[in-house]
Amino acid sequence: MTGPPAQAQIRDGFNQARIATDKKPPVSSFRAYGLGADGKRGELAATCTYSSDDFSGSVITPAQVTFPVITGEPDELVVVCTYGGQTGTFVAQPHFNGINPDAQTTNSIELAMHSTIIGVARSKNRWQIPSFVNVVLE
Repeated sequence: MTGPPAQAQIRDGFNQARIATDKKPPVSSFRAYGLGADGKRGELAATCTYSSDDFSGSVITPAQVTFPVITGEPDELVVVCTYGGQTGTFVAQPHFNGINPDAQTTNSIELAMHSTIIGVARSKNRWQIPSFVNVVLE
């Protein structure tokens, strides 16, 4: 990966007030893996499109994209990559402070605390796309 990261494309109608301007936008690394032209498995220069209610765009891997940190829980980011007849999909779940809000637990005390924290976080915390988007093509 050379050069500066690409800026995520924000969809029309996105409420710009949701962008946390006091936070430096984090960088997400996009990579794709599958069978290369030589028949060996490895990293590919795949064409990948990404889409959610908030963002859309495309990159050729490997690539880096900065997504703004936003308030209010964003939709998942669906990434579809293609290369030489191979396709792969990755669903990137947004997180805040490194916490996946959809993580599961069977401990009742943890569950009660998790539910309370997540309820507040879904509306107020600063959310971001994962740092690594790795897509396996088949």
